[in-house]
Amino acid sequence: MTIHGTLYRCKDTAWINNPTLVPTEWAGQLRPVYPGKIKVIKPDLVRDRVLEHLPQSIMRAADHLRSLLRDEDLEGRTIETAAGIPGTTLERILEQAHLPNSMRNGLRAQAAIERLAAYAVAAKVRVARPITRIANPFANLIQPGVARAKGIPFHLTDEQKIAIRDTLADLREQTPMRRLLSGDVGTGKTAVYGSVAATCADAGMRIAVLLPTGPLAQQVYDEFSAWWPDIPIQLLNGSVDKDVAASLAEIVIGTTAILFRDIGPIDLVIVDEQQRFSREQREQLLARETHLLEVTATCIPRTQALLRYGAVALSRLTKVHTPRFIHTKVHRADERVAVFAHARKTIQQGHQVAVIQPLKSGDRKEAAEQAYQIWAKHYPNRTRLLHGEMSDEQKIEALEDMRQGRADVLVSTTVIEVGVTLKKLMHIIVVDAERFGLVQLHQLRGRVARAGGDGYCDLLPSEAVSSRSMDRLKVLESTQDGFEVAERDMRLRGFGDLSTDSDQQHGTDESILFARPVNIDVLDEILARQEKALKAHQHAA
Repeated sequence: MTIHGTLYRCKDTAWINNPTLVPTEWAGQLRPVYPGKIKVIKPDLVRDRVLEHLPQSIMRAADHLRSLLRDEDLEGRTIETAAGIPGTTLERILEQAHLPNSMRNGLRAQAAIERLAAYAVAAKVRVARPITRIANPFANLIQPGVARAKGIPFHLTDEQKIAIRDTLADLREQTPMRRLLSGDVGTGKTAVYGSVAATCADAGMRIAVLLPTGPLAQQVYDEFSAWWPDIPIQLLNGSVDKDVAASLAEIVIGTTAILFRDIGPIDLVIVDEQQRFSREQREQLLARETHLLEVTATCIPRTQALLRYGAVALSRLTKVHTPRFIHTKVHRADERVAVFAHARKTIQQGHQVAVIQPLKSGDRKEAAEQAYQIWAKHYPNRTRLLHGEMSDEQKIEALEDMRQGRADVLVSTTVIEVGVTLKKLMHIIVVDAERFGLVQLHQLRGRVARAGGDGYCDLLPSEAVSSRSMDRLKVLESTQDGFEVAERDMRLRGFGDLSTDSDQQHGTDESILFARPVNIDVLDEILARQEKALKAHQHAA
């Protein structure tokens, strides 16, 4: 047997870290490594199974790739040439990707397959771009300006005015709109999409606004009703007796209850906090000619990719109405005492602290309740608990105690991720932070310093956190821009499947590659070249 591992030296001592025994027949050869699945199958067994079936699988895989890419734009080249290895066969490329005769040939073959995967994704991007021509009866009725914004009790920024005008311009086109409104907390997204909705209502269009929670839907309904009292608006929260009223309203606002009610035909669907919904939910209200405006601070990786490649238009807000800065720091396990000392100081200064606990062992309240008991000992009668299994009345009571200053500490799960405004909350602590996604962490820290000023977000990973997870968390130290966080998240997690009928919103596109993301830089290069060729062809024509 041969021992394999990483050799380390310290002065006169040498050792192999995490050694593994390698059968003698692999000595001096490159041995493939495949991912396993914890408690399901070990990597060594995966390798044995793959190599057992590799000879017959290569032929089938090559046929599958040829059928998959036969009708795609390979720029007039063969599959092998498009893959970057002319003068060989697809079967040989696949063989070298698994059992290379040299490291150079193995890496080259794997890069070739990545290129072919990028060509397949490029085809999905082209299909996702809106090209359907529609008869738009409202094109001449939609006013291009921001007149309806005058009902809002504050002045819009230039960015907000541009976002309104660009969105209305899209709505006058002969293709169904697919646009994303991106902006962090405090940049005024609701004012923008509300002005668009009011303008469309004036043109005779019907609008549905989909939101993830009841309190947020109520908040938007109250704002719209105050800003535009002359427009028939209906809040739909699941009550059956509101179906008829909702079918007559020009603007219908609600949670997923909207998806299960007959509210009549809709011309414009607005989805706020789009990252909280599946693709199927977001598009359930869409007909062939329905326009879609999605709204978020941090969009899901799939949408970020569609934005990047022109399948979705973008309006971006970066200016906040109330200046604030959130200091974010990722801490080591031995720094927890200092973090909690900082929290005590925050409370002494008259501010509030939120402590976010992850869900453990499938229990939505266990970790939060345990943490609540600890904090309540230090701040008796001044600590509140919030988790998803509490009744709406209990949730409202806990949040109201925080708003009225009857409590200083809120121990919660991620139920406060969106739609919660606590003006005195200046410090948030996220426990076991590596268990959360970057987008979710950015949303959570957005709860801090809503009234302006300096806020603090402390991320506390567990003691067993990996270096890769620490590097991922440190992204939040380097930027407060939700759009950039979403871009980095897309690169780290993959963007899922860009097919128009797919609900896979992150991870790998496994139509060709398994458990490996498509190389975004290669995809950028292919799409840029195809776009250039298309424009040259159109110009020649």
